[in-house]
Amino acid sequence: GSTLVTPDLSTRDEAVSVDYINRSLGLKLSPQEICNFLARMMLKAEPVSANFVKVIVPPHRPDVIHACDVMEDVAIAFGFNKIPSRIP
Repeated sequence: GSTLVTPDLSTRDEAVSVDYINRSLGLKLSPQEICNFLARMMLKAEPVSANFVKVIVPPHRPDVIHACDVMEDVAIAFGFNKIPSRIP
């Protein structure tokens, strides 16, 4: 008795820590800068607070599953060659 509509074209929200992105990439980006980089990767994002960004994941981006995928998109938009090298 239930109905399933496919394909599921709904969006989902992902909250990502600004500190996590900056710590992982070795950068000091503001929440707004992170949102601007994510816009280049076809992801809508908005700063929620000084430490969190809300990312709206559309149905055409099934590769974005976790916060690490959002961080990877920021790194791609920023440019891997521009990320400063440092000893871990």
